[in-house]
Amino acid sequence: MKQVIIILFSCVLISCNGNQKNIEDGMSSNPFLGEFNEVIDFAAIDGENIDEATVLIQENIDAMLKEILDVDDAERTFENTMLALDNLYAKFGSVSSPIYLMSRTHPDSIARSRANESNIILGKHWNDLSLNEDLYKAIKSYSLSDDAKALSGYKAKFVKDEVESAERNGFALSKEDREKLKAINDELSLIGNTFAQNIANHKDHLIVSEADMDGTSEDFKSARKQEDGTYKVDLSYPSYRPFMKYSNSDSAKRELYIKYNNRAYPDNIEVLDKLLAKRKEMAELLGHRSFAEYRLESRMAKTPETVWAFETKLKEDLTPKAKLDYEEVLTAKQSKIKDATKVNNWERRYYKNILLEE
Repeated sequence: MKQVIIILFSCVLISCNGNQKNIEDGMSSNPFLGEFNEVIDFAAIDGENIDEATVLIQENIDAMLKEILDVDDAERTFENTMLALDNLYAKFGSVSSPIYLMSRTHPDSIARSRANESNIILGKHWNDLSLNEDLYKAIKSYSLSDDAKALSGYKAKFVKDEVESAERNGFALSKEDREKLKAINDELSLIGNTFAQNIANHKDHLIVSEADMDGTSEDFKSARKQEDGTYKVDLSYPSYRPFMKYSNSDSAKRELYIKYNNRAYPDNIEVLDKLLAKRKEMAELLGHRSFAEYRLESRMAKTPETVWAFETKLKEDLTPKAKLDYEEVLTAKQSKIKDATKVNNWERRYYKNILLEE
């Protein structure tokens, strides 16, 4: 799941525990729900912790949202509206982000599965929050107040960005179209989560011989040696990168490279097609020709044409230097294979390392 968590200046302005309702019973024993800046005990996390944190953070966010909405428009200040909203963003991110991490990295498959389910639930909760009409009205009302107009610097920017973001992300639409947008966003969360999860769950490896391990360290070899004397190299970073960097076997590196770059194939081809189609649907609903145009509107480049021109110019400027770098790596290969005429993708890390060592 791809979550958009906006935490603009939490570390500067606030402690996440200030001006907000604390999560009640159950916090102290749950690794996800500690105090601000407290180290998370990831080793202690299990599926029940994830389920509990998922429920409690939604309750807490809803309570924080209610406090913001309960303020009378005439009484709104930066502290009780915008800072309270930033606290809400920070609290949500402090739980949803570690849960997302666990869905990709936890060693227990059950915990990963529970975290993955939580990603979907929290993604929908975030989508609900981003299209909450009462919250938009509260922010908009405050932005028109004398108090807001007197702001400067990052505070003024925060208010301006929140209003513009809400309007470009759906509040310029009719209520019917906002419901369509919410449904699209929920689908995008699910599709994006599926794409990442397919890669995380993909299991494959390469069985290699003693000769294929030549060049790797003894520690690397001993951790992967099997009873029959062969070695099992999986696709995780701690296995893939050192093998590609140090193994002297070109054929084994090539085979591992192909396996690594085809993770989740062919499943993710269909998922990616759905993702692209749904992003286009969302962009068009919001009045844009493409998803790229939608994403860039609020960024420095502004338009896809600007980005394309920049990348084209960058390629032209860097090509001479890239050719020099390539020739250096090719020379390193030719020191081992005299008649070599090119460096293949699966060889680059290996020969670059030789070059750096020299």
